[in-house]
Amino acid sequence: MLDLYYLPGSSPCRAVQMVAAALNVPLNLKFLNLMAGEHRKPEYVQLNPQRSIPTLVDGDRTRLFFDACVLYPRFTDLYHPVVFGGATPEPKKVAAFEGALAVLDTFLGQSAFVAGSRMTIADISLFATLATACALRFQLNPFANVHRWYGAMLEHCPGAALNVAGAKDFCSYK
Repeated sequence: MLDLYYLPGSSPCRAVQMVAAALNVPLNLKFLNLMAGEHRKPEYVQLNPQRSIPTLVDGDRTRLFFDACVLYPRFTDLYHPVVFGGATPEPKKVAAFEGALAVLDTFLGQSAFVAGSRMTIADISLFATLATACALRFQLNPFANVHRWYGAMLEHCPGAALNVAGAKDFCSYK
């Protein structure tokens, strides 16, 4: 069984859990409390020198999270200071996040899902991030295609309830 080092409020961690659910791959969940600094402990740093989550361990092989997308970095730039530092959202960062959603809205205007007519891992990953934004009261309504897609993901994505619950968890982190 694969070990997944995770935090329920983490969008990338929930994306891994949803993909595993979609593929019927059981996971041994290993809660990693970032707020308590568990990601800096020597045994975890040895496992993952990036000190990031999610980390998936399959026997002696470790898979790390490398985010190359546009949406998630803009999400963290906007919301991490708000959630973890009590900051007020900066208009420039809100605009950057909304700009990323506008691009996504354009893609979703051409098909039901991000990469075509069927749900893929790309949809699941984006769904994890947007569920957290929605839990933080971000409104998807101005982005009609994203809003439609989000509703479809809530209805059809394996692990959707886990995703929404984890997104709500994120709001309680300090």
